[in-house]
Amino acid sequence: MIDLDHLLAENGIDEVQLIKMDIQGAEGEGLALRGMLETLAKSPEIVIFTEFWPWGIEETGESAAGFLRELMRAGFRFKAIDENKRQLTDVPDIEQLIARHDKLQYAGTDFRRSHANLICIKDGMNHEVQSDQR
Repeated sequence: MIDLDHLLAENGIDEVQLIKMDIQGAEGEGLALRGMLETLAKSPEIVIFTEFWPWGIEETGESAAGFLRELMRAGFRFKAIDENKRQLTDVPDIEQLIARHDKLQYAGTDFRRSHANLICIKDGMNHEVQSDQR
């Protein structure tokens, strides 16, 4: 495997605008996120779509709170995607987000309770991500 920073550098790509991460808990600050910190710093208008699954992240030995805090240190704020209502909601408190999904596994028929899908937006971006109200 190769981290994103090295992959982009080897291909002469200086910045990106979008990252989609759904890697079953390997998003954590010591895994995928660590391998893209340079890219995040060099990409002022980057948006990240990521699954946030605390149980999965912690199963890799990483911290779910640490993942979100590292993104916050990189300048991101969060919006949760509500698939049922087709809308975005601000996530002002990461501790509440973690508590709502903590330790839940994919079990039964309500898979959505175990994870959240997030949009991570850099503070200071000059455009706002909005939901589609169709």
